[in-house]
Amino acid sequence: MLSYQVLDRLADAYNPALAVAWLLLVVHAGILRRWRAGLARLALGVCSLLVAYGVMWLDAAVGLWPSMGLDYSTHAAVALALCVVLWVLWRRMRIAVAVSLAAYCMLMLYQRYHTPGDIASTLFALAAPMAGIAWWLAPSTGPGPWEATGGSSQPEPPRGAG
Repeated sequence: MLSYQVLDRLADAYNPALAVAWLLLVVHAGILRRWRAGLARLALGVCSLLVAYGVMWLDAAVGLWPSMGLDYSTHAAVALALCVVLWVLWRRMRIAVAVSLAAYCMLMLYQRYHTPGDIASTLFALAAPMAGIAWWLAPSTGPGPWEATGGSSQPEPPRGAG
């Protein structure tokens, strides 16, 4: 069995790994010169993270979770925010994204970072705002990597060229 410290390092690496994947998808759009899609991908991640950290700030200000005997799980909130982003941007990885989020939540429980109530209440509270952001920005994000683009993977030539 892996030690507490090794599992702790894995847990600490999860959200940064999701963030790197998101930023690579933003860069991917830029490499293909799909500037609007890249900007929408960036906005999707930023808005999702703003919700996660905004609710954390709100909880710190008004004490909503402590009033219920719970603790707002910023770990779970950020993981959900980034998983929603990856869910939208990388359709072929949806199952892996969902499984990774579930595994991360189980790891947080195993490591006793949070209680089931902490994690469930955080995910429940953020589900609707995250879904709204995804619905609002998803149409602008363009196809993800290794997905059909309706033709060549080359960027379209400028209008009037050629």
